[in-house]
Amino acid sequence: MKKHLRKSFIAGVCALALIGGSTLPLVQDLPMLPQFSMSASAAGSVTFDKTTGCLMLQGAITKSAVQAYANNTAVTAVVSNHAVFPADCSNMFKNFKASSFDLATSDTSKVTNMLGMFSQCTNMTKLELNTINTGNVTNMQAMFAMCNNLTSLDLKCLNTAKVTNMTGM
Repeated sequence: MKKHLRKSFIAGVCALALIGGSTLPLVQDLPMLPQFSMSASAAGSVTFDKTTGCLMLQGAITKSAVQAYANNTAVTAVVSNHAVFPADCSNMFKNFKASSFDLATSDTSKVTNMLGMFSQCTNMTKLELNTINTGNVTNMQAMFAMCNNLTSLDLKCLNTAKVTNMTGM
């Protein structure tokens, strides 16, 4: 998947360079992980700032665009700027190496599956969920599995009325 995204990214850079008439960057100057930004309108965007280590989520994001950054030790923080999450968020942040997640402004009203959403985020110490909408979620199985460094977690905002599976949460 990462290889496909990298090829798509390189193809996009080449297309922009050809259209704009500018020179292409050297292959060694291209990022090893995708640093793409889709249209900020309906498509949403997932962008990474390698200077700050921040992965920014904005608009209607896709699970695959987020998962492209799993196991990336350069990502130290994940921040939502009114990101709209898809219905299936299973394993969305699994194996992320970030220590801080701020999803407080996220629109999660359509999410039904949070299975393993933050599982194996072993560096995570801070998770801001205080305003997310979980009213349609039915599966929270292993949602925080192996988040061993998470020191505190406020779950007061979670609406679990429709949840049928909380095994290993």
